[in-house]
Amino acid sequence: MNLEDLRTKIDVKDKQIIRLISRRMKLVAKIGVFKKDKGDKILDLKREEEVLNSVKKTANRAGININMVLKIWKILIREAKKNQNE
Repeated sequence: MNLEDLRTKIDVKDKQIIRLISRRMKLVAKIGVFKKDKGDKILDLKREEEVLNSVKKTANRAGININMVLKIWKILIREAKKNQNE
């Protein structure tokens, strides 16, 4: 395997990550509609804590830098809240 092959594999993974983020954001939008219909608050700090704790455990088991993963998930959560408030 050469450098170009490795880069091609990364490109494929990048596209998969984008598709997964897109699916996640579609689910977030559905949750936002559900919350609005029920009159629930968008902000759910308990759920955020649960998600971040789960992500930390998963990152640790995978041998991935936990701080990096937390930064990524905090961005995803921030964007989810913005999406649900629209």
